[in-house]
Amino acid sequence: MLDAAVVVLALLVCGSLGLLAWTLAVGGRAAVRTERERVAAARAELAMTERALRERSAAVETALRGANERIRPKGDR
Repeated sequence: MLDAAVVVLALLVCGSLGLLAWTLAVGGRAAVRTERERVAAARAELAMTERALRERSAAVETALRGANERIRPKGDR
């Protein structure tokens, strides 16, 4: 009788550990997916910001060239 109780308890422990491993695997998979989506969104935002920064830089450079042309004496051209 005692041997049967030990076998039942061993099966319960093995089942509990298996369920824990399955739960961790499913949770880990969801966490990885969420983090990948977050990284993709951050990369897209960074690319958009970089593009806007390049456009603003070009606009500032054009404005500075125009201002430089207006203030430079005519003999320096």
